[in-house]
Amino acid sequence: MRVLFLASRPEKPSYRFRVAAFLPHLRERGWDVRVEFVPSGWWARRRLFRGLGESDIVFVQKRLFGALDLAAVRGHARRLVYDLDDAVMHAGEGR
Repeated sequence: MRVLFLASRPEKPSYRFRVAAFLPHLRERGWDVRVEFVPSGWWARRRLFRGLGESDIVFVQKRLFGALDLAAVRGHARRLVYDLDDAVMHAGEGR
């Protein structure tokens, strides 16, 4: 199973606790896992999105994309898993 995790930055607690902590366990079980940190440049994101089909699952860690980028991700990924914050029902600047 090839899994790609898309995250914003490695120093964020949400990444460390929701993604990085599980990587060794998945690899021990034979999963091919890798992490890509979403670049800020438009062209770099497009290159990343075009390669999403190489993974069986693309795991989107938190709310990373606007509508256009999310449509591109959806168009290239075979399967998507979204990691939603447990406070997603509250509107606010932190979303």
